[in-house]
Amino acid sequence: MIAPLAALAGLVLLTGAGAGLIGLLRSPEASDADPPHVGWCFLAGTALAGLLLHVPLAIDGRIPRSAFLFVLGLGLVLAAGPGRALVRSVGVTRFLGRDLLRALPPWLRVVAVLLVLLAAAASLGPFAGWDERAIYGLKARVLYHEGSVHAEAFADTAYVHSQSRYPLLVPLLEATLFTLRGSFDDRGLRLLFLLFSLSLALVVAGEARRLHGARAGGLWGLLLLTTPMLIGSSEGSGLTGSADVPLAAFVTGATVLAGRSLQRTDSGAPLLAGLLLGAAFATKQEGMIWALALGGAVLLTLWRFPVARTADLARGAAAAAAPALLFLALSLAASRWTPRSAWSERYEVVLRLDWLRRLGARPAGIAPFVLRQLADWKSWGWVWVLVVAGLLFLRRPRIGRTPFFWRTTILAVFAADLAVFAVTPNQVHWHLATAFPRLLLHLLPLATLVLAEQVGASGWPGRAPAEAEATP
Repeated sequence: MIAPLAALAGLVLLTGAGAGLIGLLRSPEASDADPPHVGWCFLAGTALAGLLLHVPLAIDGRIPRSAFLFVLGLGLVLAAGPGRALVRSVGVTRFLGRDLLRALPPWLRVVAVLLVLLAAAASLGPFAGWDERAIYGLKARVLYHEGSVHAEAFADTAYVHSQSRYPLLVPLLEATLFTLRGSFDDRGLRLLFLLFSLSLALVVAGEARRLHGARAGGLWGLLLLTTPMLIGSSEGSGLTGSADVPLAAFVTGATVLAGRSLQRTDSGAPLLAGLLLGAAFATKQEGMIWALALGGAVLLTLWRFPVARTADLARGAAAAAAPALLFLALSLAASRWTPRSAWSERYEVVLRLDWLRRLGARPAGIAPFVLRQLADWKSWGWVWVLVVAGLLFLRRPRIGRTPFFWRTTILAVFAADLAVFAVTPNQVHWHLATAFPRLLLHLLPLATLVLAEQVGASGWPGRAPAEAEATP
């Protein structure tokens, strides 16, 4: 029982670090419709820890045990100072999201509590899946035990180390928890991923509350949380130690904050958005696709909905770019010490014209798989079916700036993902089967928000959408 308690203590410190950081960044212009809650604080704390832990790795590929202890100590200081002040100003009930739970009908409250308790119980055991043991867990053990990416598992290109050059944020967080418990006993380490799932649901619920009230927020957050891919323990799902739920949490948080910055002035939101986007870079390579999609969506949204406060937007863009680019630079610098594994995929072939000419029939093979996956209720419940049905059949007034931004981002990422499968040098059906569900998981939270906004704009639950307010 000691190992899970140590993991929980480390997660509390990381959340406290995020609370302190948000307390320092929070501006007077920030809306109180979705106050900082434990979900935002956990994402901010893990992103800050990842940024700091990348610094020694970027310098020489080594990370001393003192770096992990420093991050934990900083979490304690930030939690005791500005973090405590933030919780007092927001209130414990709203900080923990209990107001969202109380807004639900009683039977749904019971469902939500039981779901979280069952997921927590399933998170107490050791790692067992491929990703959590052979990819991220292996890296975490090496970083904790060897304190270096120069160890044999990274440096020997013949070593059977799956995806040896994957970004290191998730392994660094796991190694931080190993440091706190004094061993690489991984029992209870899945609590890290459970908190990412819960934080993601809280971010979606909080944004839905901001648009349509607490009851709507609670319902949409619970709908997302009941999705098997988010809360399940099958390979690639949320509780299996894979980096897909952390990536989904970071990119969703960054997108939500970017959308708010397009709507109104908030000096703290762009900085936090940039930090979360940088954390996405350091979680999986798909973070770069999201960054390009977000940049394009911002430009298209501003073209479609011009604003007068161009100076504020320029300052916000610079504030977001600074932590994101710093994170990207540190992540790339840390990866340069790791030689390319003999097991790595080779994508250079996609640049050859003769290869591209052979791919004409691929889209016809990809489309049926995509449709089957969207309708796979064992993986997704009914979420994707509801998203498609809601967008097709619910009537609504003109789409406002923020929903337009969300939809443009989703379309851009989805198109980029499909383009990867269209040109992949791997066997396409194998690649789709192993990767496409994970990519859908990245899109799922934002798609849920799009559906929530669509339903709310159509008249449910009886409150006018926030986009109907005057926009600058």
